[in-house]
Amino acid sequence: MNFGERLRGLREKQNLSREKMAKMLGLSYWALSKYETGEREPDFGTLRHLADYFEVSADYLLGRTDVQSGDSLERFSDFPEPAGKEIEDFIEYIRRKYMGKN
Repeated sequence: MNFGERLRGLREKQNLSREKMAKMLGLSYWALSKYETGEREPDFGTLRHLADYFEVSADYLLGRTDVQSGDSLERFSDFPEPAGKEIEDFIEYIRRKYMGKN
């Protein structure tokens, strides 16, 4: 999934119209529409604002991971940080390999 698809999915999951969501986030309807259709990409500040609003990581919004939460490594807090990251990367590899997610 790309950024626009992720953004639209998160908006629809909360039953928000584009107009209502744009107003809540201080965006124009047209800007939000262009983000969702892939005609435009947000600047870093807007990306951060969207991630905070939906309580997901920027990597999730950008389609770099299927893990929504940015604090997923907390599950592996008993391990040194590099090991926790390797475990998370391996889980993502297995998820993609066996569940067909790109």
